[in-house]
Amino acid sequence: MPDFLPFRGTRYRDLPDASRVVAPPYDVIDEEDRSRLEAIDPHNAVRLILPRADPPTDPYEHAANLLQAWLTAGILAPDPEPAFYGYRMHFTDAADQPRHTVGVIGALVLPSGDGDVFGHERTLPKARSDRLALLRATRTNLDPIWGLSLAADLNAVLDTEAPPTTSATTHGGITRSITSCSASTSETSLASRSPLRNAGSPAGASRSSRFHTDTRRSARTRNAASWPTSRSA
Repeated sequence: MPDFLPFRGTRYRDLPDASRVVAPPYDVIDEEDRSRLEAIDPHNAVRLILPRADPPTDPYEHAANLLQAWLTAGILAPDPEPAFYGYRMHFTDAADQPRHTVGVIGALVLPSGDGDVFGHERTLPKARSDRLALLRATRTNLDPIWGLSLAADLNAVLDTEAPPTTSATTHGGITRSITSCSASTSETSLASRSPLRNAGSPAGASRSSRFHTDTRRSARTRNAASWPTSRSA
């Protein structure tokens, strides 16, 4: 079964309200949305996940340079210790009833074979090559892969009493927040190796173009010691 472990996320610093800098998944952003997000804030994440640059500059290299510039300026910074990150989303459903979901962000060790993680959709070669080019240039996972697991205790790694470190309200009044768990929780989870492994159940991955991209990259670089650990939360 796949390992699911704490990691050092790279996050916006001193920004409790991240509404101006968050962006939807890259593949649902049209040109109008892209321009709007770019205009909202010079550090909006859309500039990294959907980079553009004037020729002959390569847009992926531009994203890598921009990421490094934001790190140097302290706009982004890696967390000092590995952690799991709680992800909460509050919204109102079609019946005007309040709802919320809770998830965990962590580092999923990519499977070496079939049967551990299943993609839920077919993906196009262009989308896979685009994400692979961005990943190679930035050497950073800039957006997450969504997954479902049958692990009953996965949310147990979270401190449910901890206040969010960052939140954002987006289109439709949907509020999303991030909370990092305590160092002791991470150590406990590391000692047990993985909530997913302990559950004895496979996982299903959404954002499949990202999943297939990471799997392809992992297969090519499995024995290359120079490839760095992912930096993005």
